[in-house]
Amino acid sequence: MLLKKSLIVLCCLFSSTAFAERWFEVEVLVFKQRPAPYLQEDFSLKHKAIEDKNTLDLLTPLYTEQAIQACIDGDERFQKRTFTDSLVNSNPQSGVCDNSIDYLQSYEELPVTPLAPAKDDMQQIYLLAPQQLQFKAQYRQLDRKGLTPILHTGW
Repeated sequence: MLLKKSLIVLCCLFSSTAFAERWFEVEVLVFKQRPAPYLQEDFSLKHKAIEDKNTLDLLTPLYTEQAIQACIDGDERFQKRTFTDSLVNSNPQSGVCDNSIDYLQSYEELPVTPLAPAKDDMQQIYLLAPQQLQFKAQYRQLDRKGLTPILHTGW
C-alpha cells in the first residue's frame, strides 16, 4: 500500500515539473511564390469569412510600438513640421507622435522579422525574439534561391 501511494506521489511530482516547461513553439517562415507557367492554382472561389472570435493579434501591437519609437527617434515618415518649425526647433525628434497617426500605414513594407523582446516564460503567448528563431539556415537557403521573404516569426 505504501508503495502504491509513493508511486502516485512520484507521478504527480513528475507531471508538475513537466508543466513547468514550455510545451512547444511555432515558427513560421513565409516566402512569396515565384510565378511559374506550370503553377495551376485557382483562387477564384469565394469562401465565407472565418470567424475571428477569441483571437490574439501579436504582430500589430509590436509593429505599432516599433513605429511609435521610430517616430520619437525622428523618423522622416512622421515629420509633419513646417519649414519654420524646423528652423526654430533644431531637435530632430518629432513633436507629433500621438495616437492620431496610423502607424501601420507609415510602413511601405512591414519588417520581415518583428523585433520582439526575448522572453522565456509561460505566463502568456508572445512572439519569439529574432535570436530565438531556429529556421535561419532554411531562410538563407530559400533566399539564395531567389525567393522573397514575407514573414519570419514564431510564438
